[in-house]
Parts: sequence; C-alpha cells; structure tokens
Amino acid sequence: FILREFFRTQEQYLGYIDRFVKLHGDQYTQEEINSWYRIVVKVFSEVMERFTEANHRYANKIMKAQQATIDELSTPIISLKDNTALLPLIGDIDTTRGMSLLENTLQKCAEKNVTRLFIDLSGVHSIDSGSAHQLSQLIESLHLIGIQTTLSGLRPEIAMTAVKLQLPFDKVTIKSTLAQAISTIK
Repeated sequence: FILREFFRTQEQYLGYIDRFVKLHGDQYTQEEINSWYRIVVKVFSEVMERFTEANHRYANKIMKAQQATIDELSTPIISLKDNTALLPLIGDIDTTRGMSLLENTLQKCAEKNVTRLFIDLSGVHSIDSGSAHQLSQLIESLHLIGIQTTLSGLRPEIAMTAVKLQLPFDKVTIKSTLAQAISTIK
C-alpha cells in the first residue's frame, strides 16, 4: 500500500512537470526537461529503497521478538510446590527447539531454585534423534546442578528413539503418566 502511494505521488510530480512543460516548454531544452524527470524518478527510487530497507529491518526485529516469545512460551516452567516444578512439552521437538529447551530450562530452573522437575512428554508427537540426544543432555545437565528429574508421558515412538540411540536415562525417574509422577510429591 505504501509503495503504491509512493508511485502515485511520483506520478503526480511527473504530471506537474508535464503541465509546466506545456506552459513553458519553449523556454527549456529537451535535455533540461529530461533531467527533471530523471531527478524525480531518482529521488523517489531512493526514498522507496530506504523505506523498503527500513521496513525489512523492522519486520525482522518484530519476527525475532515473536520468535523469542515463542521460545519462551515453548518451555514453560510451572512452579508446583516446595521447589518442585513442571515442564509440560507439547508439539514436535526438532533440533532447534531442543537447543532452546536445553538453554531455557536450565536457566529457568536455576532462577526458580527448582530441586525437582517433572518433564511431561505426553503432548509431544514426535522427536528427532538430535532432539532426543538434547533431552538426554538436559537431564544430565539438570542432574549436574542438583535437580532430580522425572519423565512422564513417553510415547512408544519416543521410547523407541531413546532406546535406538542408547540414551542413558539412569539419572531420571520415569512414570507412565503425569498424574503418577505428581503423586510422588511429598
């Protein structure tokens, strides 16, 4: 819409030149008249180029902010009671989301002084091998900072991926449902 308005305004200026030439054209050479047209086109081209670049930068800034919000919302650490928290995961976990999951979860758990974290995977439909490895790294990292981890809601496909990759889940408690996991809170 804005570019269309730039073009419309450019046409108005070119129209003014046309009218001026009709009234006073005999006083100027064709070269001078052509230079006026070129100046108007050049100036509007520069303005439209700068506008497009600024608009592109702004759109990228907004997109990055939205992606940061999505990343933040995709790893919600929900405090339950007495330094216990829940990380419910929903949707597919690809390698990019797995990286974000690893970083954000560790940071949020440290901020909230979590000592026990329930990770519920019942809403996860699929997980690639890289993400399964990152999940294993997350559990290992949580263990290193003193956080007990309980996994719940493992789907058969995810369990098979973990077994195929020989991921060590010896530092985690596994429960079939979130309700079973939460029932262990004392």
